Amino acid sequence: MMPYRHGLEQLDDHLELARLRVLRYMRRFPERLVSGGELYTDRTIGRGELISFIHPGVSDSGRDWLESLGMPELDDLEDGISRLSDHIDGRLCRNVDGDVVLPIEDLRATFGLDETALKLLILAAAPRLSANLSKLYSVAWADFSLREPSAVFLLDLLCEPGQKPESLLSHVLDTSPLVRSGLVEPLPHARWTRDTPRLFAPLSVSSRVLNFLRSEPSLEGGFPLACHQVPPVLTEETSPLVEQLGQTLAESASRQVILRAEPGSGRANAVAAWAAQTHQNMLRVDLDQLKPLLSELSDVVAWTRSLVREALLTRSLIYLDLGDPCLLFIEELVNVLAPALKTALSSFSGAVVLATSPTLMEAEKFLDNAPTIELPPPSKALQLETWKEALGLWLGEEESLRIAEDLVRVYRLTPGAIRKTVKQALAHAPERKRSKHQLRRILSKNALLARIQRDFSGGIEAFTQVWSVDLSLDDVVLSDDIRARISDVLRFATHADKVLDEWGFGERNPGARGLSVLLSGPSGTGKTLTAGAMANTLGRVLLKVDLSRVVDKYIGQTEKNLARVFDSAERTQAVLLFDEADSLFSKRTKVQSSNDRYANLEVNYLLQRLEAYDGVSFLTTNFENNIDDAFMRRIRFRISFPMPDEALRAQLWQRLLPPRAPRDHDIDWRGLGRDYPLSGGYIRNAILRAAIHAADQDVSLSMKLLRDAAEIECREIGLLLNLVRSDHDFAEPDFGN
Repeated sequence: MMPYRHGLEQLDDHLELARLRVLRYMRRFPERLVSGGELYTDRTIGRGELISFIHPGVSDSGRDWLESLGMPELDDLEDGISRLSDHIDGRLCRNVDGDVVLPIEDLRATFGLDETALKLLILAAAPRLSANLSKLYSVAWADFSLREPSAVFLLDLLCEPGQKPESLLSHVLDTSPLVRSGLVEPLPHARWTRDTPRLFAPLSVSSRVLNFLRSEPSLEGGFPLACHQVPPVLTEETSPLVEQLGQTLAESASRQVILRAEPGSGRANAVAAWAAQTHQNMLRVDLDQLKPLLSELSDVVAWTRSLVREALLTRSLIYLDLGDPCLLFIEELVNVLAPALKTALSSFSGAVVLATSPTLMEAEKFLDNAPTIELPPPSKALQLETWKEALGLWLGEEESLRIAEDLVRVYRLTPGAIRKTVKQALAHAPERKRSKHQLRRILSKNALLARIQRDFSGGIEAFTQVWSVDLSLDDVVLSDDIRARISDVLRFATHADKVLDEWGFGERNPGARGLSVLLSGPSGTGKTLTAGAMANTLGRVLLKVDLSRVVDKYIGQTEKNLARVFDSAERTQAVLLFDEADSLFSKRTKVQSSNDRYANLEVNYLLQRLEAYDGVSFLTTNFENNIDDAFMRRIRFRISFPMPDEALRAQLWQRLLPPRAPRDHDIDWRGLGRDYPLSGGYIRNAILRAAIHAADQDVSLSMKLLRDAAEIECREIGLLLNLVRSDHDFAEPDFGN
């Protein structure tokens, strides 16, 4: 007896065994095949089958029809099944050296299948592996409307004499290795209006398993949604993580670990490298691509089973990437995917790594009791070296160093993010057209900063919006005192890392890294505009928090929304702007009702997050006295914006009028500043009002138009004026209200 030379030989023997089992089934239950007239039917229950229900073993209906076909006797079929089974076992015993890959035996060992489960899998797959068997199955179950064999039919094929299919039902339940691992999928039956009983459920075997049985391990199109394999790439910065990962997984009872690190830090490469060192593959799952699945729980369960099946078939560890885009539907992932995933992974003996950002606390809900590895942010030295390396291929050494030093001061990027930024910048200039001038333009500090900011603002939360002004601090009219205070803020932002890290002040000042700035003063004095100009000076994206969306009437939801705001800002290293912050940072009240208690909880949570926030935040308010005292203690800089004096108002009138706007040469800027005690915002409104009126009359801006517009602004905000003007000037301006 020869050993199996390849897997298809063993498969052919098992398909022949399946054929004999089907013929045995037809011999056992001939009454199920014919109608009352002893003719084959696939439409009704025949008289003979009905008699067998009433008097088991009495009916001989259908036997003549089988005899006319030359069907072997039942005893001969039983003997054939026994001899072929022994033949398969005998050949298999000779395959002891393991040189020949036998997919059926791989499935048995990998998924822990007993003999009955393995036979059941092959019987379920047979009609999709052989055209002849597909037709024979349809004849045997006498129902050509079905395309998949039902569980009860397959169990009948397996039953020994006197055994009932119900005794084998455990092999097709959800807890069985076949179903739990996604090797066999129970489907709903169209004839059952509600949930199909498992006994009558059609059992399907996926194309992926069929290809594996045919010794065709091609993975094209075989991966479950959002899955793909990652080749190992070991770099200098990921080597320490590889060692730490191996040690943590070895000590974890569940062989599961949560890896907290920023995207681009080399976390996927490190896991793939460790997998290669341990002779495994790595199956990566991008969870942000699963949103289409989440509407149907059955689809989610089927996907998790196929994921485990794929990992086992390919001998892979599972790498789950819970990236920033997942934040847009994190609650759906937690509520729908996480329970199904934990159930599926409970039977998976391989390693599982869940990679996520350092601040996403929901990650712990996807794995049970998994240890955590936290990868620290890249050092400035590593960032500087990576920038120099990426830019040095295209620019001179000195120029690369200068740009690298400027960028490192502004943004903390991982090596992967740095290389991606340079690659994307170069993609906009075809290689054959890259002149030195063009390379300097697309790889300049400002061009790279703009690209970083676009990347960081791409996944903005629903509670924030990117807010930008095309102004620098030089364009904003400010008093010398306010400019001096702003300079203090910018100095802190520029040198904080050096003082706190290199000089060691961070060790004695926990929580000292955050930079919070309160800008207070009357409406229109330039608080928000100044915040935007400061963000531009820092080279950061400014995220304006939409307080109307953050504050929620449901208990605990406001805190969740705030957590998403702060987490998003920390990941993107953006500047947060809480405009009119007194509505959110108001003083806590004495608890007299449950509403007061929950309102105070929101304020307390804000206190904690503001203190722990490792970034820049601006708070603007018209009413500084309304801000809770505890907030005031945690705010690093407080800048008061008083109403502008006469000289500043004159500057505002002159600076806010665009250079291209037509104007008379005799406009008295000092007179406008003296006569109208307006803040910058109202002066801007007045100038625009006057400009619209000038355009309507097709005239240039005159002193009279500006005065008339200023008086309307004063009346609208309730300012009383005591002006001495000529009779001509007292004419009511024709602006309308």
